[in-house]
Parts: sequence; structure tokens; C-alpha cells
Amino acid sequence: MNHHALNRLLTIALPAATLGAFLVMFKNPYLLPFLAPLLLAALVGVLWQLAGRRWSARLGHFAATPLLLLASLTLYVSFLLLGRLRVMLVAVVCWLLYVYLEHVHTYYAQPERYHSYVWINLTTYLNLLVILLMSGGWYWLHLFLDVSLPAGAIAVAATASLLGYQQLAFGGGQRQGRVPLLLALTVSLGELFYVVGWFPTTPFTNATFIMLAYYVIVGLSRNQLLGTLGPRVIRRYAVITAASLALVAATARWA
Repeated sequence: MNHHALNRLLTIALPAATLGAFLVMFKNPYLLPFLAPLLLAALVGVLWQLAGRRWSARLGHFAATPLLLLASLTLYVSFLLLGRLRVMLVAVVCWLLYVYLEHVHTYYAQPERYHSYVWINLTTYLNLLVILLMSGGWYWLHLFLDVSLPAGAIAVAATASLLGYQQLAFGGGQRQGRVPLLLALTVSLGELFYVVGWFPTTPFTNATFIMLAYYVIVGLSRNQLLGTLGPRVIRRYAVITAASLALVAATARWA
């Protein structure tokens, strides 16, 4: 089997194996501490293979989103009791993982077909999902295992900082001003996670508030660095955020 055919096979095999592993873990929860690290290691190996078995800073940025996506998915579904919903969520994430790996494969194997805006758009949506699952998972930990909210705030803030750096560093625009924006993102998400944790509602609802905050801060920061931040952009984010908050608040289950 040649190099190209092997890489195409791996982009399909890994998401399929991930789905199978999660189904096995749902039936046998005691396997979680063993299978979850193996999946993360397999993902690193596949990305390394797609990159021509060479490590680079670009590959590191490619790896951040799928690794955090798998880690946050594992954390979140560990507390999700609805069987069908767990399977549907894992299936969707595995399909998104396949799409992402295909994109990475195109970058290295067919650079003439690669478009950087595709990666920016793809990571934007995947990173929102990471923040949602990571925040929800830590809220579950707080609810069921009494893990402190500050611990979750630190974890979520660190995740947001890493993903924010990824998007701001490779999303184009000027370098000057990135550090203050990243600091604002990190501190804001950490503090918001702690405050929202006291809301009398479900972990999913709380996590949705955190995701919306990440969406607004990163989106406005990117536009600021690109020099496109103006009244029209601010109004668009304000309308989307207000509508989303109203929908979440109206449909949430409040204690």
C-alpha cells in the first residue's frame, strides 16, 4: 500500500475505530481509563503520519482541536445517561473528526487544493463544540463528584486560551495586540465559568452560556486583528448572541 492510500485509509479508519471504542466503553465503563488514552495516542500518530512523519509548529496547531475535542467528548459523555443521545453525539463528533482529518490530509498531500479559510471556518465551529463539551463536563464533575468550580474554571480558561491562540495566530491579521486579547479571553472565560456555575440550571445550559461568550470574544478579537471591527460587525454579533441567549434562557430547565 502506497503512502497516499494509507493516509486516506487512516482518515476513515480512525473515526470508525473511535466510534467503535466509545460503543465498547458505553457497555464496559471500566475500560474508559484504558481506551481513552489509546484513542488520543492513535490520533497523534495519525496526524504525524498525515504530516509525512515530521513534526512542525503547524502540525501542533492542527492537533490541538481534534485532541481537545476527543478529550472533552470523553469527559462529557461519561456523565450523560441517555443512551441514544450519547451514541448520536459520539457519531456526530466522529464524522466531524473524519472531515477534519480529510482537511489535514489535503493540506499535506494536495496543497494546491488547500484553502486556509476552510480551516479557519472548520476550527471555529469545532472549537465552539470543544468549549461546550469541556464546560459541560466540568459542570458534571462539580455536580456529581463535588469537584470545585475554581478547578473547572482553570481547566476551561486554559482550553479557551489554547484554542483562542490557535485561531488568532493562524487566522490572519496583525500580531500586535494578540497577547492582551488572549489574556482577556482567558480571564473572562475563567471568571464566567465560576459565576455561571452558581446558576440554578443544568450543566448543558451553563456550558451553552460559556460557549456563547467564547464565540463573541474570539469573533470580535479576530475582527479587531483583521481591522474589520466596525459597527456592522458588532451589531451582527450582538443580534446573534442576544437571540441565542434568549432561546437558551427560554428553553432551559431552571430550578
